[in-house]
Amino acid sequence: MALVINTLHNIKDGRAEKLLKDLLKLQAKDGSWTGKTSMTRSGGKSLKIETTAITALAIMKVGKGLTQLEEAMNFIAKSKTDYGFGSTQSTVLAMKALIEHAQFSTKLNTDGVVKLMIDGNEVAQQAFTSEQKTPIVFDKISTHFTEGNHDVKILFADTETALPFDLSVNYFTNLPRNDADCKVNLKTTLQTPSGKVGENIRLTIQLQNTTSEVLPNTIAKIGIPSGLNLQPWQLKELQEKLAFDYYEIMNGYLVLHYRGMAANEMREVNLDLKADLAGTYEAPASVAYLYYTNELRNWSKPESVEIVK
Repeated sequence: MALVINTLHNIKDGRAEKLLKDLLKLQAKDGSWTGKTSMTRSGGKSLKIETTAITALAIMKVGKGLTQLEEAMNFIAKSKTDYGFGSTQSTVLAMKALIEHAQFSTKLNTDGVVKLMIDGNEVAQQAFTSEQKTPIVFDKISTHFTEGNHDVKILFADTETALPFDLSVNYFTNLPRNDADCKVNLKTTLQTPSGKVGENIRLTIQLQNTTSEVLPNTIAKIGIPSGLNLQPWQLKELQEKLAFDYYEIMNGYLVLHYRGMAANEMREVNLDLKADLAGTYEAPASVAYLYYTNELRNWSKPESVEIVK
């Protein structure tokens, strides 16, 4: 429906507004819309973001349903993770909607004041205009934070439309939590915790489809301890034997790509890693997920190894 509305508007067909009225009634409480499927076989949050972004673009073209538009943009903004807005397709559409919304908002009265509230108290405020290009920054606020939890809010006054904003939180953990709805299970096992320089140490990778359905575009990112090196000849040989469809090496990971996994299928890969440098090393945790629902992940413990001369 959202795609049709965009198309009707592009060809100046008056039916776009009528169809949009029907679509607005289908908005969920969290501000999103969810299609039944997409051409890229998206699922989960990626499918929600794709559908919501296309609907938001339709609203901005027709110019009706502005309250629902703000709810939709809030949903999209809250859906961002370190990996983007889900899959490639949903990320591109989300960014397109955000850019269009920023330009759309300048047509409205967006001059106003932004207030920073901490624990119910206003601690700072700044005026802004729709033409402002510089960031709004609140600094010297550390005295308002003591040990424990705090309630922080951003309020917009004297404006019809709140500005979209981005919040980034960084943290570190050796082993993130698994998502119960992830459809694959990953297990990595380093066969021996120690070895000598020049020896091979075997790493076994087991990837399991835990469902009775065919899974498309499955990915396993395998953390490799720094003192151990992959052997290119073996990776090429394993790919030729269809142990995986494609591989790449990046940022301490071996990334294995599978076009599809059969129902309940188990894939096992054995890697002989060469011990090249003495020392004690710990790999990043390994992880598996489906490309089009990459917010649902299953993790395997970080592998550790001690290499001696």
